Amino acid sequence: YVVYIKNTGSKNLNITDFRFASSAATQIQINSVTGTASGGSSITPIVRNLGSNETPSATIESGTNITGLTSSGTIFFMNCPVADTLYHLSTTSNIIIPKGKAIGVLIETGTANLTGVISIAEAE
Repeated sequence: YVVYIKNTGSKNLNITDFRFASSAATQIQINSVTGTASGGSSITPIVRNLGSNETPSATIESGTNITGLTSSGTIFFMNCPVADTLYHLSTTSNIIIPKGKAIGVLIETGTANLTGVISIAEAE
């Protein structure tokens, strides 16, 4: 796993989009996960509303090998067949992460570097 997102708040987190580019051809899995993430570094979310300083109540980490997670199932996968090309996954139904639940982003090619953006909104 290279990204871990766990909802630590009381409101649902909605994920609408993933935009990724990989340094090598690969497949990316977005999995529902359980367990305790280890080996990642904290990420501070960037707020798109420049008039607000509110960020989602979540643990968000990235790393080259986040361990301690077990997949409960694949929610989506993205095929990235061409290196250094931006791919976009938009889901109109959203991925909804309730309090205490988490997702992990798994990259199939261990030597690939992943760059991207995940769009998260805290439900009202």
